[in-house]
Amino acid sequence: MEASDLGSVPLFAELSDTDIAGVAGVMKLEDHPRGAVLAEEGDLPSKFYVLLDGNVTVHRDGKHLNDLGPGDFFGEVGVLSMEARNASVIATTPVRVAAAMGWDLRNLLDGHPPLREALIGAAAERARQG
Repeated sequence: MEASDLGSVPLFAELSDTDIAGVAGVMKLEDHPRGAVLAEEGDLPSKFYVLLDGNVTVHRDGKHLNDLGPGDFFGEVGVLSMEARNASVIATTPVRVAAAMGWDLRNLLDGHPPLREALIGAAAERARQG
């Protein structure tokens, strides 16, 4: 995928062009229909997602937590902690996402400290929010 596809994602706003190109290099574009389950609570995490088009809803223990749209991301907590998914994410419209396999993302983070800091900060903020 192209780095320009990630240019409008707030998570990457403070990263250098080199770091954004590194992220784009490990991400693949995926299209999913409305109703697709992109992450299932309790499953082992395998991917980190950036939502490019469409909307998803986030649920934990059957309770609605949040709605996400273009520019939002999810899956970082599980991929970074390597623990079971703590929420389910379901497409409420057809969606296009950029997805990175967990091991690819973790390898990339080793060489890109600003990206590591941004993702760890985002994961910590989500943990504080519950």
